[in-house]
Amino acid sequence: MENQQMDAGDMTTLTPGQDGTTTTALLRTLARETLAPMGFGLVNLTYRREGRQWVLRLMIEAEGGVGLDDCAKASNQLSAVLETEDIIPQSYLLEVSSPGLDRPLFTEDDYRRFAGRRVNLRTHAPIAGRRRFQGVLLGCDNGHVALSLPSGEAVNLPFRDLASGRLEVDLDHELSRWENTGSTPADSCPSEGKVRE
Repeated sequence: MENQQMDAGDMTTLTPGQDGTTTTALLRTLARETLAPMGFGLVNLTYRREGRQWVLRLMIEAEGGVGLDDCAKASNQLSAVLETEDIIPQSYLLEVSSPGLDRPLFTEDDYRRFAGRRVNLRTHAPIAGRRRFQGVLLGCDNGHVALSLPSGEAVNLPFRDLASGRLEVDLDHELSRWENTGSTPADSCPSEGKVRE
């Protein structure tokens, strides 16, 4: 039987006797240290077993967006570093992708950073009779996410009660960003590479 540990922005599936928390923490640190000099930030990292295969999945971001070439460069660099560091003993698949235009929100910092953007949120259990909330993100403070609903009503949702959150695709915002940077990032740019067979 497998144990699951879940933190905002992290999901690690463990087999009995494996210290996955330490492995995931090392992987996260190594990924951040590898990606930062390349101009990328780590959005999320998961390392878990999917069927018979272990999968290390990373979402990366950069000022101006992330394209397919960026994902391939990050994947190649991470593969080389992971092989050298030898943190993961078993065979695994490495996947690197962008978060996409409808970027998922994982941490309280994400909810602060994207204040002013339209979002779709879902809670674990109903709050005020509903589980889905859509509106303009006002920010996050003291463990509560503030949202302005289309009706003009403001709601505060406990961060711990959020099952998921995503930015709404705002084409005007994206077109403006692309014009300012001169690039057009891919909506999603999975880059896969088998490592350690």
